[in-house]
Amino acid sequence: MQRRLWMGLIVAGLAIGLGACGDDETKTPAPSNNGTNNGTNNGTNNGNNVTNNGNNVTNNGNNVTNNGASCTTNAECFAANGAGSICMAGACESMLSAECTSARGPWDQENLVIVGSILPTTGDYASIGVPIENAVAMAVGEFKDSGGIGGDRTMVLLGCDSAGSTDQGVAAATHLAAVGAPAIVGPAFSGIYLQVVTTVTKNAGVLTMSPSATSPIITDLDDGGLAWRTAPSDAFQGVAMADRVRDIQADATPFRVIAFGKDDAYGQGLLNTVTADLGAHLGADNFVGSIYDNPGDVATPNIPEKVSAALTLIPNPDVVMLLGTNEVFTVLELIEAEVSAGELVRPKYIVSDGGKLDEAITAVTADATLADGPIEIVTPAGENGAVYAGYNDRFNAAYGKDAGVYSAQAYDATYLIGFALCSIIGTNQEVTGGNIASSMGDLITGTPTPARPSNIAAACTALAGGGKIDFDGASGPLNFDLTTGEAPGNATLFDVWQKRPGAFEFRTIGQYNSAGGVWAYE
Repeated sequence: MQRRLWMGLIVAGLAIGLGACGDDETKTPAPSNNGTNNGTNNGTNNGNNVTNNGNNVTNNGNNVTNNGASCTTNAECFAANGAGSICMAGACESMLSAECTSARGPWDQENLVIVGSILPTTGDYASIGVPIENAVAMAVGEFKDSGGIGGDRTMVLLGCDSAGSTDQGVAAATHLAAVGAPAIVGPAFSGIYLQVVTTVTKNAGVLTMSPSATSPIITDLDDGGLAWRTAPSDAFQGVAMADRVRDIQADATPFRVIAFGKDDAYGQGLLNTVTADLGAHLGADNFVGSIYDNPGDVATPNIPEKVSAALTLIPNPDVVMLLGTNEVFTVLELIEAEVSAGELVRPKYIVSDGGKLDEAITAVTADATLADGPIEIVTPAGENGAVYAGYNDRFNAAYGKDAGVYSAQAYDATYLIGFALCSIIGTNQEVTGGNIASSMGDLITGTPTPARPSNIAAACTALAGGGKIDFDGASGPLNFDLTTGEAPGNATLFDVWQKRPGAFEFRTIGQYNSAGGVWAYE
């Protein structure tokens, strides 16, 4: 990425409309107009004599919806309309939109910094987006309960639903930039992320920090220094998956592999990586790569046709690689139907991180013979020892289940944004995306600071005084390359095992060291 850290940015954080953490939440009918922000934190007026009581928003006169109540404080708007309504120019104005319907946090306070999220919280991909949003909500609540981000400023959340749609994700980003959200956690998917950055947030000066956009294209994106991520590139994961296939092969010849990839930046990036590696290693007769329609873009995706065509070329694959999200289990079901009919021998399934979902447990619950080995899932190493264990305990207490895939990365992204705001506000800098990006260098060398609520107040105090911390996230240490906005990562191998009759869960069975290129199995 070409990074110009001197540039001003608006950073948009996350807003979640689900779960616990004691935050107030409002979901209301969406307004018909959008918001606009010029990136300042003093509510600059673009010709309409607006006063925003210190909120980090700007009214252009046609971008927010008037709730119909006069006011002098945000508390009055909160009492009249609920979360998501703030006092501007003596009237209560809604920050909500058709895509951004979830407002959480202490919206009744003044001097707000709106942070936003763009995640698939409804539709086919809700099983991915909901746990990620829950993690963000928990982190924001922990900052609120620990005294905020300094200087009587408070983060509030405005959550937007992409529903897995590029157009909806872009519309959400446009609205978040408009209402002055100075950072976005998300979007979740690489294709949507790339569109949001290149068409909206780069030009608007908005920092995006995705917990799960892993396409290698993002590394060298010309983003003005605004595109960050807490998940490592698929350049790491794809190599780890190819090396896992090599380990399964051992000395077997011939050894045949089919790799199915989703038609988006994520699936194509992974498929390109494994094809370059395994295609050369196995030869054209023993490796087939196939791209299927993205269900988020096509009403009737061509998955059955692609499966049939691939199985015609390689009738009995030893390994099937599934490089997508929850739709990969449709591919698995189609192949398993052939297995049940006696048409082929069951292959080993190697699934990318986008498939570490409840749907995997559902598939194994429906057919227990898939447990204990037939399905393996490779994910970026996202469980950082005791830091992750503490995070997962808090997540479980808040939401009644263990944290989902990439939720730890979302939690860490929220902490990073919160700590950057502590640094900016404490040193009397303007709350902009550029300053947030510049502050990331203050979070990777200094006093060791694990991601825990008990560490927030001391870390914010240190940062406000010009100090530095070494953030240690729930997902890993996140030692950012400040020129690319990303950190290197290793990989973890899971299967689905039967803990007891009828009870299935994910189990760690291996760790991959990307520096050495070696799997260690448990």
